[in-house]
Order: sequence, then C-alpha cells, then structure tokens
Amino acid sequence: MGLANLKTKFENSTEKDPRPDISIGHVGLGVKDVSDAVAFFKLVGGRDLMHSARMAIIELRGGTHMILRQDFEAQTYAGFDLMVDDIQSLWDRLVAAGYRPSPLRSGGIHSSFDVIGPSGLLLEFTSSHAMDRPV
Repeated sequence: MGLANLKTKFENSTEKDPRPDISIGHVGLGVKDVSDAVAFFKLVGGRDLMHSARMAIIELRGGTHMILRQDFEAQTYAGFDLMVDDIQSLWDRLVAAGYRPSPLRSGGIHSSFDVIGPSGLLLEFTSSHAMDRPV
C-alpha cells in the first residue's frame, strides 16, 4: 500500500478536534544574554515559563517550547520565522520599544518584516496563514 492511499486523522477530522495531529515540541536558540532574550520574547507575545541566568523556556502558541540557552558564540540567524495574527500591531510594539524593524513586506500569502533582536539575532515575523483553521 502506498502513502497516497493512506487516510490521515486530519483528512477525516471531526468538529471535536480538527487540529493537525503533530506540532513542534521544542526549538532551541543560543543567546548571549538570557534575560534580554526573555524580555524580547515576552514583548512579542511569548510566555515565560521559567528562566535562570543561563537558560529559559518560552512557550509559544500551540505549546511549542523555545529553549533559550546562554551561548556566547550564538548564531545570528534564527533559521525559522515566527507567525503572529496582527503583524502591524507587533511592528508598532517593537518600534515603541526602541527596536528598528524593517519595513513591512507584503507577499502573496504573508506580510512580514525582519528585526534584530536579542544577541544580534535576526528574526523574521510573518502574518498568520492559518486563516480560520484551528491550530
């Protein structure tokens, strides 16, 4: 039997739980200053579950945990984007907090911008593509 013939729970979802079956559990980032990174990710909408001088756990929508670890040799590009419902509001919030996000770009599916965040980390924020689907 080939993969094309398999049905997934998502294809046969019910009103009871129409979400996809999988999600990202954990993603890690190295940062030079954990406290600065925690403050930034709280500003953009993350939930501070715990933090110490060398490590923090920030919860994202859907329950994904972003693990921030102190790393003085940290990379400067996250390698993923972060998605928000109100991209303009987030852009405005970052400007008000003293950050300098790039101009908002409009694409076929997303609007997005980049910003240099904690530890010189380049982060991309995009508008949501989930539309009215539960995620």
